[in-house]
Amino acid sequence: RHLSSIFFSSVEATVRFASYLTGAGIDISAHTYKAECPPAALTKIPLISTYKMVDFLVGKMDEALERL
Repeated sequence: RHLSSIFFSSVEATVRFASYLTGAGIDISAHTYKAECPPAALTKIPLISTYKMVDFLVGKMDEALERL
């Protein structure tokens, strides 16, 4: 449950989302290179994450999605 992915309809949106989060210091990767798979942003939350850390991450993801 610590690995998650968000699928996007375009490579551009995926890259913008991941770039915003990377700029905020969050380790996330954009997987946009597989021809038969939708573009996705992948996160792997550390096992030692606290509720506060997860809330921060979700808040930053929400901000990134609003900017798309």
